[in-house]
Amino acid sequence: MQRRVFLLGLVNCLLLFIAANVWNFRGLYDQPTLLDAPRWFGVPVEFYGVGGFGGDYILWSNLGADVAVALTAGLLVGWASALISRRSWGNAPPAAKPPN
Repeated sequence: MQRRVFLLGLVNCLLLFIAANVWNFRGLYDQPTLLDAPRWFGVPVEFYGVGGFGGDYILWSNLGADVAVALTAGLLVGWASALISRRSWGNAPPAAKPPN
């Protein structure tokens, strides 16, 4: 039971980070690209640049940092949700089957 609660917290947190990045990238090409004013995208670490004299580019170290932050936050949320569920329900699952 604790493993399921942990995985549920982890997956929900990772989906939250994915949704935040998609929301941030949503307006990527709504505005014209300027040579002297690059824009950066990425949540919580900006890892994708548009515009400037280099064109579109990815900063791989920042992408790795973004993934590391998302995984760390997901692990912490999963651990906290498992800890809370263990304290709420004890070691038994919430809907334990009665003995025969």
